[in-house]
Amino acid sequence: MPLHSVTASATLVSSPISRSPLSWYDSLQDVKSEYVVYESILFGKVKEGIDVVASHPLITSGVAIGFGSVVLKSTP
Repeated sequence: MPLHSVTASATLVSSPISRSPLSWYDSLQDVKSEYVVYESILFGKVKEGIDVVASHPLITSGVAIGFGSVVLKSTP
């Protein structure tokens, strides 16, 4: 590994103490925006699943009964 790449990568790492409060706030905002994106994806998938379940009640009840019987047979 060449020496100049080690020096360049070492300068990119900053200690948490030397970071300003504004950069902490920016980091927190970045995490918050990422969380909001994943939260909307998750709730979108859940709502989509509920729509599928509500539109196919016979299949849903058959799966629930089948899953319940398998779980009850596996318990002693």
